[in-house]
This record gives sequence, structure tokens and C-alpha cells, in this order.
Amino acid sequence: QSLLPIMEEVAEKYPDYQFIVAGAPGFDANFYSNILTRKLEVVYNQTYKLLRNSNAAIVASGTATFETALLNIPQIVVYKMGLGWLLSIFRKFILKTKYFSFVNLVAEKEIVKELFQGEVKLKTIQEELNNILNTKEYRMKMLHNYSELKQKSNTEGAAIAAAKLIVQSIKNHK
Repeated sequence: QSLLPIMEEVAEKYPDYQFIVAGAPGFDANFYSNILTRKLEVVYNQTYKLLRNSNAAIVASGTATFETALLNIPQIVVYKMGLGWLLSIFRKFILKTKYFSFVNLVAEKEIVKELFQGEVKLKTIQEELNNILNTKEYRMKMLHNYSELKQKSNTEGAAIAAAKLIVQSIKNHK
């Protein structure tokens, strides 16, 4: 509910691109139609196909960030929800991790840009999307870091188990 209106604003700024929402399991068409005012297309059960045909992705945090990296799609990770001020305080004082996306956590460095709560704005998403779409070096660095991430996840215990499960899930959904 917090992210879709901002994603619609972003889509308006890129008329030469087609923006499609990958419908999340558990959310029906009514959920999206009640939030989306510009009627972005929502597609269900085809996330991997959509990603494979994408130039970039704006991804809500979770395992989807790692799946997107495995498919070599440059991405921006966004996380925003109600009571954001409380979540920001919680993150600052309680959480001891520098990152919140699975990609950056496993890599132990920033591979993808993470926008959290108040950073999730049209301007910040646009800046990052412009870097991904228009700066070849920036895009190639992210893709190179994805390769390193895959190598790292092949040599570490918990990370490799998670990566294998995600890869198997991708293969099953082709």
C-alpha cells in the first residue's frame, strides 16, 4: 500500500518504458485496483518471466531481491510501511545490521541501492533508476557484483542452502 503509489509516479516519468507489477501471492486484483490509480498492469504467477524480460526492477525487500540478482536484473530495493517513524527508530537502535536486503546481507556490502522508509521518494528512485538505465559502468558494476555474490553463495553454508532453494524455485517456475 505504501509502495505502489510511488511506483506509479516513477512509471509516469518513464513513458518509453513499460512498467508491470508482479502481483504478490495472497493479494488479489481488488487489492491492486484499490491502490493503483493509473492502472498499471498487474500480472500474476509470471514473476520470473517478467524479470527475465526486464531492464531493471524496483523490488520490495525479501527473498525477491536475491531472486532478482540471480536472474541478473539490476534493481533498486525499497522498503516502506505505515508507522515508518517507529520502524526507522527500531532499525537505528535495535538492528545491528548495516543492510536489510538479502542481496547486500549475503554479500556483506552494498551491491544494490537500498531505500528505506523516508528515502523511498520519487526523486531518489528516479536517480537510482537513471543510474541503472543510463550509466553503463554503474549497471556493469552491479552485474559484476551479482557474479561475485553467486560465487560467494556457492562457498558458504547457510547462503548456499538459501541460494540453492531459490535457484530450484526459479527452475520450477520456468
